[in-house]
Amino acid sequence: MSRNIRWRGLAVTMAVVLLLAAFATMTTALAGLPASATNTVRESPALAAAPTPGQYYRMQVVRSGLHLEVAFASTDFAPIIQAPGAPNYRPSNWRFDAVDGGLYRIVNRNGGNCLRGGSASVRLVINQNTCNTSINDLHWTLTPTPPSSTDTFRVTNRTSGLSLCIIGNLTFAAVPLVSDLQGSCDQRIKLIPVS
Repeated sequence: MSRNIRWRGLAVTMAVVLLLAAFATMTTALAGLPASATNTVRESPALAAAPTPGQYYRMQVVRSGLHLEVAFASTDFAPIIQAPGAPNYRPSNWRFDAVDGGLYRIVNRNGGNCLRGGSASVRLVINQNTCNTSINDLHWTLTPTPPSSTDTFRVTNRTSGLSLCIIGNLTFAAVPLVSDLQGSCDQRIKLIPVS
């Protein structure tokens, strides 16, 4: 019995050590990024062009060049990931519906569901869910960011105050979209119009 408890204790200790090592590696990698690769650069005072009503866009993660899409092309509740996606691939097409006061609902073309933020938990995986204009979790602001203040933005959730980013600034496909504090990862999203 005591041998079994020791093994469990050792397994828990190893898991904690591995998590701490992963966090330290990610923190070290983030610390080594140049200022142009993070959101520590000063935002442009120029006004950005608002998304065109009814127009669909691909949301490109500037750091990876990949686009945000609904995992598995789901039309139900599903996480948002970065992927290569073709321009007219419906799960990677998004429309920005103005709500009020500079806020938007971000609607996916494939299922008509909205990008949903939510709690103020850092690194919360972002998903799509049914659209309802009265839910603040579905409302987002667009803040112009360099290199182009006309089509590149930091997308921030109204409820949490956290912005969209790819965890650990990873640059390969299928990595989930999360919300995080400003400056913790590259939060630049470029809007590319699609037909």
